[in-house]
Amino acid sequence: MEAAMIDIHEVYPYLCVHSAGEAIDFYTRAFDAKELFRLTEPSGRIGHAEIKIGRRPSCWRTSFRSRHPRTSLARRNHLFDSSARGGRR
Repeated sequence: MEAAMIDIHEVYPYLCVHSAGEAIDFYTRAFDAKELFRLTEPSGRIGHAEIKIGRRPSCWRTSFRSRHPRTSLARRNHLFDSSARGGRR
């Protein structure tokens, strides 16, 4: 795994799943995904991980059940723009 997060220039999925580690392991075995980055909290929960299946990146984290009590999957789409400066005003 690389030490730095990947450089993404497109819209990509950010998946929040019950067990991100198990999901990443499955995609690694089943689809030859490459794990690029993993940030694991002291509790063992994955706070952020990045994988690529082919040329397509995706980001993962373990869901916080209190935020999504009825589902085991929550998703977000992020748009990264390296030309953006500062932040929200």
